[in-house]
Amino acid sequence: MPKSWLNRLFWSFFPIVFVISLTLLSMSYMTLNEMSKQSAKKANEVLSHGMIQMIDACLQQARPC
Repeated sequence: MPKSWLNRLFWSFFPIVFVISLTLLSMSYMTLNEMSKQSAKKANEVLSHGMIQMIDACLQQARPC
C-alpha cells in the first residue's frame, strides 16, 4: 500500500521541526540557567553588603552586639 501524501509530507518535515524545537529548548534552558546564576550572584552581593553594614555598626558601638 503506497504511503499517503500527508504521511510523506509529515516525515519529510519532521527532522526540521525536531531540530528547530530542540534548538529553541536548548537556548531557553541556557538563558534560564544564566539568569539563575546572575540572580544568585546579586542575592549574595546584597546579603554580604548587609552583613558588612551590620558588622561595621557593631564595631562602631562601645558595647558588644
